[in-house]
Amino acid sequence: MKSLPATALRRNGADYERTYHHIVVDQDVSLDDLLRPGFWVHHVGTLRVNDIVDVVSDVLDVQLRVVGKGIGLVNMRPRMIWAKDAVVGTETAPVSDEPLPALPDGYEIKKGPRGRWRVFQKEPLIEVAGNIIEEREAIIAARAHHQSANAVAA
Repeated sequence: MKSLPATALRRNGADYERTYHHIVVDQDVSLDDLLRPGFWVHHVGTLRVNDIVDVVSDVLDVQLRVVGKGIGLVNMRPRMIWAKDAVVGTETAPVSDEPLPALPDGYEIKKGPRGRWRVFQKEPLIEVAGNIIEEREAIIAARAHHQSANAVAA
């Protein structure tokens, strides 16, 4: 039979492993918004993996755990959810047969020193990828970051 070693809890107390954050959001913020990694772009420097974030509004009370980070991205996993019926699952991505634009909105690519391409997110201005040889690869990197930033966690 497996058991947790007696010293496991003494070595790593929870207060050293994570931080609790509490925020109040407007009632137009949905659960889908909170689970979109790009929603947290301004807080990448503050949030750490395993942090807990309590999000409260008049129609939503959610506890989230930070499960991953990237450039301009914070991946969250919901732990507890209370929401009025109208909030959960009301937002869906529009389905379109149109081809994707050459570059997603909010991104730009620039040729940098030594002729290498760099990918930037415009708001906030951060470099998403750099040192890319071909322009086509830079556009693919921008699309991949855009998709990651706007994906809804499962």
